[in-house]
Amino acid sequence: MKDLSLDEFCDRLASADPTPGGGTAAGVTGAVAAALVAMVARTTIGKKKFADRQAAMEAIRDEADGLRRDLLGQAEADARAFDAVLAASRMPKGTSDEEVRRGVAITEQ
Repeated sequence: MKDLSLDEFCDRLASADPTPGGGTAAGVTGAVAAALVAMVARTTIGKKKFADRQAAMEAIRDEADGLRRDLLGQAEADARAFDAVLAASRMPKGTSDEEVRRGVAITEQ
């Protein structure tokens, strides 16, 4: 997902495809929010008016940057996990042995 343009991501999200879905969209939305927090911190750092808050703003910036990376990673992981569950749920289930293998595959995802 991370290599898609914003327009491409939104097109895929709006499609009938199961992924990306809500979990991926939530991760991306959280990452955007964290990016905005980091932007505010960066625009505050170095301003004389906020000299007494420099260390706090640097800590906020670093935390927001880390959250942004983590949330994008979670968005990617969500899409991969759902695709794996979907693939497992499409496994044959005509015999009791196939049902067991399918159930195990779904559970392992």
